[in-house]
Amino acid sequence: MTTVRENIKAGKYSPDLPYVSPLYKEAELLAEITFRMDLEQEFKTKGNKKATKLFSLAWEYGHSAGFDEVLTYYEDMADLIK
Repeated sequence: MTTVRENIKAGKYSPDLPYVSPLYKEAELLAEITFRMDLEQEFKTKGNKKATKLFSLAWEYGHSAGFDEVLTYYEDMADLIK
């Protein structure tokens, strides 16, 4: 099984469409959902009632710097809800 960090490096969460494509926003949303599901699986937070808040905070703090930074925040805070 590959880790979320390996998936980031492989480009799994980057839409494979030109930015001007009418389907880009949809592909971007799907990539973010996949990213979140992969985080929940890797850190065993799936089903936790606070997992949504955890992801929201990690996204808020890190998304401007990219998926790597969101992962770092998620990783740092995941123990708080276990």
